[in-house]
Amino acid sequence: MLSKTLLPLVLALGLVGTSWAASPVLLATMGNKVSLSLGGKPLTLSVGQQRDGIKLISVGEDSAVLEVEGKRQSVRLGQEFYAGGSQAEQAQTNSFTVFDVGGGHFMAQISLGGGGVRGLIDTGASLLSLSGNQAKAMGLRFERNQPIMLRTAQGVQNGWRTKVPSLRIEGVQLYNVDAVVTDGAYPEVALIGMSVLGQFHMQNDGQRMTLKKKY
Repeated sequence: MLSKTLLPLVLALGLVGTSWAASPVLLATMGNKVSLSLGGKPLTLSVGQQRDGIKLISVGEDSAVLEVEGKRQSVRLGQEFYAGGSQAEQAQTNSFTVFDVGGGHFMAQISLGGGGVRGLIDTGASLLSLSGNQAKAMGLRFERNQPIMLRTAQGVQNGWRTKVPSLRIEGVQLYNVDAVVTDGAYPEVALIGMSVLGQFHMQNDGQRMTLKKKY
């Protein structure tokens, strides 16, 4: 079930950073320590510790702050430290890369304006799938005029089809995205389906997934 296999991944957090050949990636946390990947090389840091030019400033619920060459940045699980510029600058691009957070799972941040949630990249899902709680956290307003019934591991769920006028996935802007919103807290982790992924060319080498917008 989703709650058993994915929830530990959502609660885990870590961080990495570098500014030269390889982009550091956040993998996991262990108390006040984080596990990083630096060009495939494992690296463990404690809060306040600095190694290989990377300093761990703090660890939050699902993110950590790194400092590299005087630049500080908050990085989420599976994300790179963007040494070449701020995340706002990176958001102007049409591509992004995410990394395996365990068990072959890839996750990405989706947002509407200021509100956002982490979602699982799921090529087996037709639509962007959100729980009512996630839709509320994102500030998504939708009409309950297209009801559908969904069969899930937790039984039959009531849902509503809707169209999201605009959203961002890892900073990349998309428009008119088909989605389904269900009542309550299901799914526990948002599912990023083909209504989003179909707008990208995808490359997956097993450890990292790069998505480049088609148009």
